[in-house]
Amino acid sequence: MSEQMISPADLDQCAQEPIQYPGSVQPHGVMVVVHPGHQTLLAASENLGRFLPGAAATPGVGASEVFGPDLWATIAERVADDDLLEPIRWRGPAGGPWAGRAVDVLVHFAGENRLVVELEAVSDASLGRSVSLSATNNQITRLRACTTAEEVLQRLTTAVQRVTGFDRVMVYRFDREWNGEVIAEHRRPHLEPFLGLRYPESDIPAQARKLYTLNRLRFIVDSHATAARLLPRTPEDGGGELDLSFAPLRSVSPVHLEYLRGMGVRASMSVSMMREGRLWGLVACHHYDGPLQPSHDERAAADFLTQAAMEIVTTRQAGADAAHLAAGQRRLEQLLPILDQPQLSPTEALARTDLGPVAALADASGVVVRAGSVQATWGEVPGPEVAERIVQALARTDGVPAFTDDLRGLGLGSDAVAGALVLPVSPGHWVLWLNRAVERTVRWAGDPDDKTITIRADGSARIGPRRSFEAAEQKLRGRSAPWDSWKVQAVTALGSAATTQLRRYERDAVSIVEDLHDSLHPTRLPHLTGVDLEVRYVPAPDGRFAGDWWDCFELPGGKLALVVGDVTGHGSAVTATMTQLRTALRAYLLEGAPPAETLGRLDALAHMMFRPTLATVVLALYEPATGALEIARAGHPHPVLARAGEAGPVLIDARLPIGLGIDTPATSWSGTLEEGQTLILYSDGLSEDRALSPEEGIQRLAGIVAGVSQEPLKVIADTLVEAVPPPRTDDTTLLIVRRPGVQDQTQ
Repeated sequence: MSEQMISPADLDQCAQEPIQYPGSVQPHGVMVVVHPGHQTLLAASENLGRFLPGAAATPGVGASEVFGPDLWATIAERVADDDLLEPIRWRGPAGGPWAGRAVDVLVHFAGENRLVVELEAVSDASLGRSVSLSATNNQITRLRACTTAEEVLQRLTTAVQRVTGFDRVMVYRFDREWNGEVIAEHRRPHLEPFLGLRYPESDIPAQARKLYTLNRLRFIVDSHATAARLLPRTPEDGGGELDLSFAPLRSVSPVHLEYLRGMGVRASMSVSMMREGRLWGLVACHHYDGPLQPSHDERAAADFLTQAAMEIVTTRQAGADAAHLAAGQRRLEQLLPILDQPQLSPTEALARTDLGPVAALADASGVVVRAGSVQATWGEVPGPEVAERIVQALARTDGVPAFTDDLRGLGLGSDAVAGALVLPVSPGHWVLWLNRAVERTVRWAGDPDDKTITIRADGSARIGPRRSFEAAEQKLRGRSAPWDSWKVQAVTALGSAATTQLRRYERDAVSIVEDLHDSLHPTRLPHLTGVDLEVRYVPAPDGRFAGDWWDCFELPGGKLALVVGDVTGHGSAVTATMTQLRTALRAYLLEGAPPAETLGRLDALAHMMFRPTLATVVLALYEPATGALEIARAGHPHPVLARAGEAGPVLIDARLPIGLGIDTPATSWSGTLEEGQTLILYSDGLSEDRALSPEEGIQRLAGIVAGVSQEPLKVIADTLVEAVPPPRTDDTTLLIVRRPGVQDQTQ
């Protein structure tokens, strides 16, 4: 097979290497897999006898014969006490290379009946470095003293280098396409700088990033060493291959070892930098002069410092986001009086004023306002026909602003007009912000397309790492600067204000509150293939509009966002807060943030800007083509999932309610909405029953759903609203999504 005959599928297969099942370990340590119930050996690394003289790597041999009765008794005690986080410090046995040396013994489960025991000696260099709690706390104090996120990350590289002894420590941040860039670095003086270099997404493929999310820390003692095989590779216990995702000694991909050797790296370590449950970047450590074996304590200290730094950076970023949002709010407040002209629609009022402040709202180089047959412009803008085509290509039917930084990709861009953000106000009325192209120079660490390809005997292809790491510059042209979230939020808020002004003749207070609340909801549900939708909102019995809201809109890429939220309280202040929260949530989702991160950012914003407001939210992203679901919630009732004749809550760990500002682990639930299944999102007004606990109320609701699970969605919605137990004192919101079966779609 020639290189020209290699298909994308061949290369994709190479990128799917099952790195969590290597069947081997790094040879400086020993791995033993034990059946915890039988206390017998299932598998062991082939170097067992070298480091534990006399130990037999024979499946079925007793664990106490392998480790000795004292060490095994200690391991068994830790297992019984469920105390597996800290290593056991042990003295190496006589007669081998570990005789009298300090050895760390780490234990974890890889499945219910597989206990993985790993042993590695502590190096003399590690014993000579201080990783005390006091030293670590001092480093964290220094991190907190930094005034900017950039300073925090630079200080982090210095702290990790001092703890571990690596020649080079870098902070490597991912962009939206999973390319990486070195944004902070501490290195030995004789080493060339890597700061500012970028690395292509293929350097850390998807399966590696997934493993980095599961296990935050990986290290390689010697990229030149030959891995020690596990014998047998697959234990004969019916459990399949051994998953070493959480094993520190796990050997690594041969392709990655080639990559390191190509860079002249002898030892390496990386620590995942997580933000809102998502991989944000890595602390990447390189050593060149020879092998380097950081101890468990050193690795744990590096991990602790990294997570502490990420918390500080997240806080700094939240502050920056709030500052931008406040600036956008001030600019918006300058425009609001312009909209309040009884004889003019909002867009007509804008078209008759100076558009400079309108452009400044989104920091744009040009703006076009269309008000029916009237069109006004400011700055660098295209002709009327091109502007109309841009709006038609981008504008959404639900009033949500849409944007792009690549109009050339739509066949509509130029150097003067490269990015666009459009706000549809009403039919024939819109505002279009535009930005010119910016040229960026990117410095790649080598040519990202320089890959080695080996053709195996069976004709399949194996892709290897690139051969050159010399910096290569690339100029990126034709795109505008990205539309930051604060700009989108400011424009969305202007849209909400404009919508409100369209109803300006209703002046009494109750009508104003009702109009504001109505503006939270799309004018209609999206109509998409592969999904049926139904919604209900019922005010409280006294007619008050309380804190409930719902949202449903299509995201770029085809996913459907479904939201139900509830702000505590009643009245216009609560409704205004709801508007702000919905605006921010939409902006975060349009940026591409996953559900858990979106709720985390919404909490930070609400805590800083809207205290003492509290709100609960459940957020689902649904892929109509595949049925894929991802759901996260903050203090909100569990959704209910229904299938033929049965229903039950989808149990999802929730972060605390929005507005508390307490950083909690971000979790989400992922699954598939199968054909004929129905997902129900709702506010607590639907499930609350004073005679029942919240959990019992949800089960009562699920029981009602089960009885009508195969009925049309309208029947389900009406049944649930009518079944709210008296006395009903709160407003009620209900959003239902069903994936139709093949028969349903063809009818």
